[in-house]
Amino acid sequence: MRLFLFVFFACLGPIFGLSGRADAQSVRSVLGGEAKSAFESSSEVNVRNKEAIKLVQIGGRKAVRLRLDYAWQGGNLDWYRLGRGQPGHAQRLQFRETARAQMKPGREYWYSTSFLLPSSVRTVSNHTLSAMDFKHVMFRGSVPTVELEFSKGRFRIKESLDSRWKCGTYRNVDGGQTAVCDRTNIVASLGAQSRFTNRWVQVVAHMKWVADGTGFFNLWIDGRPIYGFSGDSLRQAEAVQFKFGPYRHHMNGDPGVADIYYAGIVRAKSCDGLGLLNCDVLLSNPPRLGFQNIQGTERQVANEFTDGLTR
Repeated sequence: MRLFLFVFFACLGPIFGLSGRADAQSVRSVLGGEAKSAFESSSEVNVRNKEAIKLVQIGGRKAVRLRLDYAWQGGNLDWYRLGRGQPGHAQRLQFRETARAQMKPGREYWYSTSFLLPSSVRTVSNHTLSAMDFKHVMFRGSVPTVELEFSKGRFRIKESLDSRWKCGTYRNVDGGQTAVCDRTNIVASLGAQSRFTNRWVQVVAHMKWVADGTGFFNLWIDGRPIYGFSGDSLRQAEAVQFKFGPYRHHMNGDPGVADIYYAGIVRAKSCDGLGLLNCDVLLSNPPRLGFQNIQGTERQVANEFTDGLTR
């Protein structure tokens, strides 16, 4: 039986803080799963405009539309990234699990999320548009671990679980500390962006975050196994956080309006708890280690800790 997510109505209004109670209600309406879980706005970096969030019916589902418009700019940590003084680097409209609801070491978690990218969104070629990610929380910041993104005209999965990490912090443009790690990202292409537009894309993930060899992360897209990992999945993190919402970065100009629709964002202790109809198929067809059902991979070396930012 599917359980509905209980979100604390009294505190979500000021936390979401975009254009009032209606927007908090819109995002809340697509959340489901474990009781006492909660999401909050990434308010220190999010765009702020009354048109950014809208509850709609699309593709036969109730969904929340999250919009980015270049004219709305973004928070300083994104718009003026790394303190280099050039505006327009990044902007986002993301929602994240609260500190109380973040994933803790030692327990298994299941997630299901559906998103729809309209074909009206320009082909993402010279920047990156992220749809959702899992982030390791450490050093009063967070480091992306598995990310679903559009870039180079393709839909891609980026992971760094298979990489060695060397981590630390740097002082950001607001005077706070941001966590960074040297690591190698493996980026797998699932196909052209056009293959994943104007329809619901279903994402299912099963994971356990521990520092010994029993940790794992399994990912399915549209019912097909895509990525599997086994080993030290926790690293130096104190917890792991799921985030959803459009985040685009390394922009070099106005890439046009970006809408992404989200529905059925659910977390549970088991696949059955997600309320899906294809759990038997997923459980009988788990991902192998590494990537499968993809069109190729590339390596991205991230020297965040040693490139001078921490000095």
